[in-house]
Amino acid sequence: MAASLTHPHPAVAGAPRHGSRFANPAGPRALPSFPTMAPFFLRKAWTELVPRSGAARIVPFDRAALRHNPGITWIGHSTMLVRMDGVTFLTDPIFSERASPVSFAGPQRLVPPGVPLDELPPIDFVLISHDHYDHADAASIAALAARGARFIVPLGLGELVRANGGTAIELDWWQETSVGPAAGTGSAGPLPARTADPSSGALRRVEASGGRVGSLRAAKSDRLEGAGAVTVHCVPAQHFCGRSLTDGNHRLWAGWVVEGPTRRFYHAGDTGYFDGFAEIGRRLGPIDLAAIPIGAYDPPAIMHAVHINPEEAVQAARDLGARRVVGMHFGTFDLTDEPLDEPPRRFHAAAAQQGFDPEHAWTLNVGETRSW
Repeated sequence: MAASLTHPHPAVAGAPRHGSRFANPAGPRALPSFPTMAPFFLRKAWTELVPRSGAARIVPFDRAALRHNPGITWIGHSTMLVRMDGVTFLTDPIFSERASPVSFAGPQRLVPPGVPLDELPPIDFVLISHDHYDHADAASIAALAARGARFIVPLGLGELVRANGGTAIELDWWQETSVGPAAGTGSAGPLPARTADPSSGALRRVEASGGRVGSLRAAKSDRLEGAGAVTVHCVPAQHFCGRSLTDGNHRLWAGWVVEGPTRRFYHAGDTGYFDGFAEIGRRLGPIDLAAIPIGAYDPPAIMHAVHINPEEAVQAARDLGARRVVGMHFGTFDLTDEPLDEPPRRFHAAAAQQGFDPEHAWTLNVGETRSW
Protein backbone atom coordinates (compact mmCIF):
# COMPACT_ATOMS: atom_id res chain seq x y z
CA MET A 1 0.00 0.00 0.00
CA ALA A 2 2.58 2.51 -1.08
CA ALA A 3 1.87 6.22 -1.20
CA SER A 4 3.66 8.90 -3.20
CA LEU A 5 6.92 9.58 -1.40
CA THR A 6 9.13 12.65 -1.27
CA HIS A 7 12.08 13.81 0.78
CA PRO A 8 11.41 15.14 4.28
CA HIS A 9 11.91 18.64 5.56
CA PRO A 10 15.38 18.98 7.20
CA ALA A 11 13.79 19.82 10.57
CA VAL A 12 12.24 16.35 10.87
CA ALA A 13 14.06 14.21 13.43
CA GLY A 14 13.43 10.94 15.21
CA ALA A 15 14.42 9.77 18.67
CA PRO A 16 17.57 11.34 20.14
CA ARG A 17 20.68 9.23 20.53
CA HIS A 18 23.74 9.28 22.76
CA GLY A 19 26.28 7.48 20.64
CA SER A 20 24.86 4.08 19.73
CA ARG A 21 22.11 4.24 22.36
CA PHE A 22 18.68 5.82 22.18
CA ALA A 23 17.71 8.48 24.72
CA ASN A 24 14.72 10.39 26.01
CA PRO A 25 14.30 14.05 24.98
CA ALA A 26 14.89 15.10 28.59
CA GLY A 27 18.24 13.31 28.61
CA PRO A 28 19.51 10.44 30.74
CA ARG A 29 17.55 9.69 33.90
CA ALA A 30 19.24 9.56 37.27
CA LEU A 31 19.53 5.91 38.23
CA PRO A 32 18.22 4.91 41.67
CA SER A 33 20.82 4.20 44.30
CA PHE A 34 21.73 0.71 45.49
CA PRO A 35 20.16 1.37 48.95
CA THR A 36 16.91 2.10 47.10
CA MET A 37 17.06 -0.76 44.60
CA ALA A 38 18.23 -3.61 46.85
CA PRO A 39 15.26 -3.57 49.26
CA PHE A 40 12.88 -3.26 46.31
CA PHE A 41 14.24 -6.39 44.67
CA LEU A 42 14.03 -8.23 47.98
CA ARG A 43 10.38 -7.24 48.35
CA LYS A 44 9.60 -8.46 44.84
CA ALA A 45 11.40 -11.73 45.50
CA TRP A 46 9.12 -12.21 48.51
CA THR A 47 5.96 -11.56 46.48
CA GLU A 48 7.19 -14.25 44.06
CA LEU A 49 7.08 -16.69 46.96
CA VAL A 50 3.96 -15.29 48.65
CA PRO A 51 1.63 -13.85 45.98
CA ARG A 52 -0.49 -10.87 46.92
CA SER A 53 -4.24 -10.53 46.42
CA GLY A 54 -5.90 -7.90 44.27
CA ALA A 55 -5.40 -9.24 40.76
CA ALA A 56 -7.61 -7.92 37.98
CA ARG A 57 -11.01 -9.58 37.60
CA ILE A 58 -11.48 -11.90 34.63
CA VAL A 59 -14.72 -12.55 32.77
CA PRO A 60 -15.47 -15.04 29.98
CA PHE A 61 -14.79 -13.46 26.61
CA ASP A 62 -17.62 -13.08 24.13
CA ARG A 63 -16.75 -14.45 20.69
CA ALA A 64 -19.42 -12.38 19.01
CA ALA A 65 -18.21 -9.23 20.74
CA LEU A 66 -14.69 -9.83 19.39
CA ARG A 67 -16.07 -8.83 15.99
CA HIS A 68 -17.37 -5.44 17.14
CA ASN A 69 -15.89 -2.71 14.97
CA PRO A 70 -14.78 -0.52 16.61
CA GLY A 71 -14.13 -2.59 19.71
CA ILE A 72 -11.42 -3.25 22.26
CA THR A 73 -10.78 -6.32 24.44
CA TRP A 74 -8.40 -6.37 27.39
CA ILE A 75 -6.33 -9.56 27.25
CA GLY A 76 -4.29 -8.45 30.25
CA HIS A 77 -1.43 -6.09 31.17
CA SER A 78 -0.77 -3.95 28.04
CA THR A 79 -2.13 -6.52 25.60
CA MET A 80 -5.20 -5.18 23.83
CA LEU A 81 -7.14 -6.71 20.97
CA VAL A 82 -8.38 -3.76 18.92
CA ARG A 83 -10.79 -3.60 16.00
CA MET A 84 -11.28 -0.39 14.05
CA ASP A 85 -11.98 0.61 10.47
CA GLY A 86 -11.94 -2.98 9.26
CA VAL A 87 -8.59 -4.10 10.73
CA THR A 88 -7.80 -6.17 13.81
CA PHE A 89 -4.55 -5.80 15.73
CA LEU A 90 -2.82 -6.67 18.98
CA THR A 91 -0.66 -4.50 21.22
CA ASP A 92 2.33 -5.65 23.33
CA PRO A 93 1.41 -9.34 23.24
CA ILE A 94 2.22 -11.48 26.26
CA PHE A 95 0.34 -14.75 26.69
CA SER A 96 3.06 -16.53 28.70
CA GLU A 97 2.89 -17.50 32.36
CA ARG A 98 5.87 -15.31 33.28
CA ALA A 99 7.24 -11.96 32.15
CA SER A 100 10.79 -13.24 32.21
CA PRO A 101 13.63 -14.62 30.07
CA VAL A 102 13.24 -17.98 31.85
CA SER A 103 10.23 -20.17 32.56
CA PHE A 104 11.00 -20.93 36.19
CA ALA A 105 11.48 -17.45 37.70
CA GLY A 106 10.35 -13.89 37.27
CA PRO A 107 6.96 -12.16 37.61
CA GLN A 108 4.23 -14.77 37.32
CA ARG A 109 0.90 -14.16 35.67
CA LEU A 110 -1.85 -13.58 38.24
CA VAL A 111 -4.77 -13.95 35.84
CA PRO A 112 -4.88 -15.92 32.58
CA PRO A 113 -5.14 -14.15 29.22
CA GLY A 114 -8.62 -12.83 28.59
CA VAL A 115 -8.62 -14.48 25.15
CA PRO A 116 -6.35 -17.53 24.69
CA LEU A 117 -3.99 -17.48 21.73
CA ASP A 118 -5.88 -20.24 19.93
CA GLU A 119 -9.14 -18.32 20.29
CA LEU A 120 -7.90 -15.09 18.72
CA PRO A 121 -9.58 -13.90 15.53
CA PRO A 122 -7.36 -13.32 12.47
CA ILE A 123 -4.80 -10.63 13.32
CA ASP A 124 -3.81 -8.10 10.67
CA PHE A 125 -0.78 -6.75 12.52
CA VAL A 126 0.88 -6.58 15.94
CA LEU A 127 2.31 -3.46 17.61
CA ILE A 128 5.15 -3.78 20.14
CA SER A 129 6.17 -0.70 22.11
CA HIS A 130 9.55 -1.80 23.50
CA ASP A 131 11.65 -4.82 24.34
CA HIS A 132 10.91 -5.45 28.04
CA TYR A 133 9.75 -8.97 28.78
CA ASP A 134 6.26 -7.93 29.90
CA HIS A 135 5.68 -6.22 26.53
CA ALA A 136 7.73 -8.24 24.03
CA ASP A 137 7.31 -11.88 24.97
CA ALA A 138 9.34 -14.17 22.72
CA ALA A 139 6.97 -17.15 22.95
CA SER A 140 3.98 -14.98 22.08
CA ILE A 141 5.83 -13.38 19.16
CA ALA A 142 6.73 -16.85 17.85
CA ALA A 143 3.16 -18.10 18.14
CA LEU A 144 1.73 -15.06 16.37
CA ALA A 145 4.44 -15.18 13.70
CA ALA A 146 3.52 -18.82 13.03
CA ARG A 147 0.00 -17.61 12.27
CA GLY A 148 1.37 -15.11 9.75
CA ALA A 149 0.95 -11.96 11.83
CA ARG A 150 2.87 -8.88 10.68
CA PHE A 151 4.74 -6.81 13.27
CA ILE A 152 5.33 -3.08 13.48
CA VAL A 153 8.01 -2.18 16.01
CA PRO A 154 10.39 0.63 17.04
CA LEU A 155 13.90 0.75 15.61
CA GLY A 156 16.08 -2.20 16.56
CA LEU A 157 13.26 -4.46 17.75
CA GLY A 158 12.89 -6.19 14.40
CA GLU A 159 15.79 -8.49 15.27
CA LEU A 160 13.78 -9.97 18.14
CA VAL A 161 10.81 -10.56 15.85
CA ARG A 162 12.98 -12.18 13.18
CA ALA A 163 14.70 -14.37 15.78
CA ASN A 164 11.27 -15.74 16.62
CA GLY A 165 10.19 -16.45 13.06
CA GLY A 166 8.42 -13.22 12.17
CA THR A 167 8.84 -10.24 9.88
CA ALA A 168 8.68 -6.63 10.97
CA ILE A 169 8.81 -3.08 9.81
CA GLU A 170 10.82 -0.84 12.14
CA LEU A 171 9.91 2.81 12.70
CA ASP A 172 11.56 5.78 14.34
CA TRP A 173 9.54 8.38 16.24
CA TRP A 174 7.23 10.34 13.91
CA GLN A 175 7.51 7.82 11.12
CA GLU A 176 4.40 6.10 9.81
CA THR A 177 3.32 3.22 7.62
CA SER A 178 0.05 2.16 6.02
CA VAL A 179 -1.31 -1.32 6.63
CA GLY A 180 -4.47 -3.14 5.69
CA PRO A 181 -6.03 -6.55 6.22
CA ALA A 182 -3.66 -9.48 5.91
CA ALA A 183 -6.12 -12.15 4.72
CA GLY A 184 -6.27 -12.44 0.99
CA THR A 185 -3.12 -10.38 0.39
CA GLY A 186 -0.88 -13.38 -0.33
CA SER A 187 2.79 -12.83 0.44
CA ALA A 188 3.12 -9.10 -0.02
CA GLY A 189 6.43 -7.42 0.70
CA PRO A 190 7.09 -5.29 3.78
CA LEU A 191 5.08 -2.11 3.97
CA PRO A 192 6.94 1.17 3.31
CA ALA A 193 7.66 3.45 6.25
CA ARG A 194 7.44 7.20 5.88
CA THR A 195 8.58 10.18 7.88
CA ALA A 196 6.01 12.92 8.00
CA ASP A 197 7.11 16.54 8.07
CA PRO A 198 4.67 18.35 10.39
CA SER A 199 5.14 21.64 8.52
CA SER A 200 4.95 20.48 4.91
CA GLY A 201 3.39 17.02 5.00
CA ALA A 202 6.39 15.67 3.07
CA LEU A 203 7.05 11.94 3.24
CA ARG A 204 10.28 9.94 3.07
CA ARG A 205 10.62 6.23 2.46
CA VAL A 206 12.90 4.37 4.84
CA GLU A 207 14.23 0.84 4.66
CA ALA A 208 11.91 -1.86 6.00
CA SER A 209 13.44 -4.73 7.91
CA GLY A 210 12.71 -8.40 7.43
CA GLY A 211 11.56 -10.39 4.47
CA ARG A 212 8.22 -11.32 3.07
CA VAL A 213 5.03 -10.78 5.01
CA GLY A 214 2.73 -13.78 5.20
CA SER A 215 -1.03 -13.71 5.28
CA LEU A 216 -3.00 -15.02 8.23
CA ARG A 217 -4.26 -18.56 7.84
CA ALA A 218 -7.90 -17.62 7.97
CA ALA A 219 -10.74 -17.64 5.52
CA LYS A 220 -11.86 -14.38 3.97
CA SER A 221 -15.27 -14.92 5.50
CA ASP A 222 -13.68 -14.56 8.97
CA ARG A 223 -12.65 -10.95 8.28
CA LEU A 224 -14.45 -7.99 9.72
CA GLU A 225 -16.63 -6.23 7.21
CA GLY A 226 -15.61 -2.79 6.01
CA ALA A 227 -11.95 -3.80 5.76
CA GLY A 228 -9.60 -1.03 4.70
CA ALA A 229 -6.24 0.54 5.40
CA VAL A 230 -5.06 2.40 8.48
CA THR A 231 -1.95 4.48 9.12
CA VAL A 232 0.28 3.50 12.04
CA HIS A 233 2.29 6.34 13.56
CA CYS A 234 5.28 5.69 15.84
CA VAL A 235 5.28 8.37 18.55
CA PRO A 236 7.59 9.29 21.45
CA ALA A 237 7.46 7.80 24.93
CA GLN A 238 9.62 8.39 28.01
CA HIS A 239 11.07 5.02 28.95
CA PHE A 240 14.08 2.79 28.32
CA CYS A 241 14.96 -0.59 26.81
CA GLY A 242 17.03 -3.66 27.53
CA ARG A 243 16.68 -7.43 27.87
CA SER A 244 20.10 -8.06 29.44
CA LEU A 245 22.86 -6.25 31.32
CA THR A 246 24.64 -5.28 28.10
CA ASP A 247 21.99 -4.12 25.59
CA GLY A 248 20.47 -1.16 27.42
CA ASN A 249 18.80 1.38 25.09
CA HIS A 250 20.16 -0.19 21.91
CA ARG A 251 16.53 -0.62 20.81
CA LEU A 252 13.99 2.19 20.72
CA TRP A 253 10.83 2.50 22.81
CA ALA A 254 7.64 4.15 21.52
CA GLY A 255 3.92 4.66 21.66
CA TRP A 256 1.53 4.22 18.73
CA VAL A 257 -1.29 6.10 17.06
CA VAL A 258 -3.41 4.06 14.66
CA GLU A 259 -5.33 6.36 12.35
CA GLY A 260 -8.26 5.13 10.27
CA PRO A 261 -10.98 6.80 8.25
CA THR A 262 -13.33 7.00 11.25
CA ARG A 263 -11.26 6.39 14.42
CA ARG A 264 -7.89 7.19 16.02
CA PHE A 265 -6.45 4.93 18.70
CA TYR A 266 -3.43 5.64 20.92
CA HIS A 267 -1.41 3.04 22.83
CA ALA A 268 1.16 4.51 25.20
CA GLY A 269 3.27 1.39 25.73
CA ASP A 270 5.28 2.15 28.87
CA THR A 271 6.07 5.76 29.68
CA GLY A 272 6.68 8.33 32.33
CA TYR A 273 4.75 11.59 32.24
CA PHE A 274 6.25 14.07 29.77
CA ASP A 275 5.29 16.94 27.50
CA GLY A 276 5.24 14.59 24.53
CA PHE A 277 1.60 13.75 25.21
CA ALA A 278 0.54 17.27 24.24
CA GLU A 279 2.72 17.14 21.13
CA ILE A 280 1.18 13.83 20.05
CA GLY A 281 -2.28 15.29 20.51
CA ARG A 282 -1.34 18.42 18.56
CA ARG A 283 0.08 16.47 15.63
CA LEU A 284 -2.23 13.45 15.49
CA GLY A 285 -5.37 14.28 17.44
CA PRO A 286 -8.18 14.11 18.09
CA ILE A 287 -7.70 10.71 19.74
CA ASP A 288 -10.92 8.71 20.07
CA LEU A 289 -9.55 6.16 22.57
CA ALA A 290 -6.27 6.30 24.49
CA ALA A 291 -4.92 3.17 26.23
CA ILE A 292 -2.60 4.43 28.97
CA PRO A 293 -0.77 2.53 31.73
CA ILE A 294 -1.98 3.19 35.26
CA GLY A 295 0.09 0.73 37.32
CA ALA A 296 3.71 0.01 38.31
CA TYR A 297 4.45 3.39 39.90
CA ASP A 298 5.69 2.63 43.44
CA PRO A 299 8.25 3.34 44.73
CA PRO A 300 8.43 6.70 42.91
CA ALA A 301 12.17 6.94 43.54
CA ILE A 302 12.59 4.07 41.08
CA MET A 303 9.54 4.31 38.84
CA HIS A 304 8.56 7.94 38.42
CA ALA A 305 10.74 8.73 35.43
CA VAL A 306 9.56 5.74 33.41
CA HIS A 307 6.03 4.87 34.64
CA ILE A 308 3.09 7.19 35.13
CA ASN A 309 0.73 6.93 38.09
CA PRO A 310 -3.07 6.99 37.73
CA GLU A 311 -3.39 10.74 38.18
CA GLU A 312 -0.71 11.37 35.57
CA ALA A 313 -2.45 8.94 33.23
CA VAL A 314 -5.61 11.02 33.37
CA GLN A 315 -3.62 14.20 32.80
CA ALA A 316 -1.92 12.53 29.84
CA ALA A 317 -5.35 11.78 28.37
CA ARG A 318 -6.23 15.45 28.78
CA ASP A 319 -2.95 16.49 27.16
CA LEU A 320 -3.67 14.17 24.24
CA GLY A 321 -7.15 15.58 23.82
CA ALA A 322 -8.50 12.03 24.11
CA ARG A 323 -12.27 11.59 24.01
CA ARG A 324 -12.05 8.31 25.94
CA VAL A 325 -9.29 6.75 28.02
CA VAL A 326 -8.84 3.13 29.14
CA GLY A 327 -6.39 2.15 31.87
CA MET A 328 -4.02 -0.79 31.37
CA HIS A 329 -0.75 -2.22 32.78
CA PHE A 330 -2.16 -3.27 36.15
CA GLY A 331 -3.48 -6.34 37.93
CA THR A 332 -1.83 -8.94 35.66
CA PHE A 333 1.77 -9.14 36.92
CA ASP A 334 2.99 -8.02 40.35
CA LEU A 335 5.83 -5.75 39.23
CA THR A 336 6.01 -2.98 41.85
CA ASP A 337 5.01 -2.03 45.39
CA GLU A 338 1.56 -0.43 45.14
CA PRO A 339 -1.41 -2.65 46.11
CA LEU A 340 -2.53 -4.55 43.03
CA ASP A 341 -6.07 -3.19 43.15
CA GLU A 342 -5.10 0.42 43.89
CA PRO A 343 -4.46 1.71 40.33
CA PRO A 344 -8.06 1.49 39.04
CA ARG A 345 -9.44 3.14 42.18
CA ARG A 346 -7.08 6.07 41.89
CA PHE A 347 -7.61 6.26 38.13
CA HIS A 348 -11.40 6.56 38.37
CA ALA A 349 -11.17 9.11 41.18
CA ALA A 350 -8.75 11.23 39.16
CA ALA A 351 -10.85 10.86 36.01
CA ALA A 352 -13.93 12.15 37.83
CA GLN A 353 -11.95 15.14 39.12
CA GLN A 354 -10.74 15.87 35.57
CA GLY A 355 -14.25 15.73 34.11
CA PHE A 356 -14.23 12.24 32.54
CA ASP A 357 -17.52 10.50 33.25
CA PRO A 358 -17.73 6.67 33.48
CA GLU A 359 -18.62 6.46 29.79
CA HIS A 360 -15.33 8.11 28.87
CA ALA A 361 -12.86 6.70 31.43
CA TRP A 362 -12.70 2.89 31.61
CA THR A 363 -10.94 0.06 33.28
CA LEU A 364 -11.96 -3.26 31.78
CA ASN A 365 -12.17 -6.71 33.25
CA VAL A 366 -9.71 -9.11 31.66
CA GLY A 367 -11.62 -10.65 28.75
CA GLU A 368 -14.12 -7.78 28.55
CA THR A 369 -14.94 -6.12 25.23
CA ARG A 370 -16.34 -2.65 24.73
CA SER A 371 -17.31 -0.72 21.64
CA TRP A 372 -15.88 2.74 21.15
